[in-house]
Amino acid sequence: MSVSPGRVPFHYIGRTNPPLRLETYRFRSGEAIPCHSHEFVEFVYVVRGNGIHYCGQNSRRIQRGWVLLIPPTVEHAYLSSADDPLEVVNLLCGERLWLDVVHSVSPFSRKFYRREELFDADYGSSIHCWQIEESLRVIDRELNEELPGYETITKARLCEILVAMARASLTSSIRPMSMEQCLEFIRRHASEPITIDELAAMTAMSRASFTAKFRAITGTSLIHYRNKLRVELAKALLKTTDMSIGEIAEAIGFSDPSAFYKLFRLYTGTSPRNYRILIGRVSDSP
Repeated sequence: MSVSPGRVPFHYIGRTNPPLRLETYRFRSGEAIPCHSHEFVEFVYVVRGNGIHYCGQNSRRIQRGWVLLIPPTVEHAYLSSADDPLEVVNLLCGERLWLDVVHSVSPFSRKFYRREELFDADYGSSIHCWQIEESLRVIDRELNEELPGYETITKARLCEILVAMARASLTSSIRPMSMEQCLEFIRRHASEPITIDELAAMTAMSRASFTAKFRAITGTSLIHYRNKLRVELAKALLKTTDMSIGEIAEAIGFSDPSAFYKLFRLYTGTSPRNYRILIGRVSDSP
């Protein structure tokens, strides 16, 4: 990381509350983070990739959906895969704030604060990753924007994550995502590489059943549905920002601008640059 693990600059929630920080870290291929400890609680969510997490004499292979809860002073380390590098979201939380949140999710309090232990669990198969990711996304936005009431929303989302994790250990509480929730998830994550298999798993359906139900509801395939969403997002960025076309292509999920050009023309009948000219935003760079 770019800063010493024990001296991470925190964001302070209000005047009297302890610090909190959320950051995304993308490991390089085969990168190792040496053994270290923190003076704060570290909540780690694995977004993608795989690797190994070391804690004391123990090591665990981690991948998408894993959650690591690392109390203060516990030494740990990482080794990222060379073929599929890790990407993690780190929620760094002052001990007093963490205890305040944990005590709010009674009767699950003891589950999430054991000073002498590392808490980790693979929630990928028992809890929808999108629930944790959405809450982390909201926390990130609230900390950045600091709109009135952001402290309350941030704490509420932290509580929501912990309750969802606790419920995941109770098989009777696990519920698949509805198709309405699935469509909302796709709308929110249109710029990301979502697969039919991932969505089918979220809705507890087979690939064939999900594909058939998705087409029955939307009248189209996942690819076309997502492409339309991406084009609409691109149009909004062309209208409201001065981002270059290459930057817009990347923002909506295209590493190759030429592929974005082709898609945009296919769905609108014109190029991104001509569209921007038509709506009166001529300034652009490729």
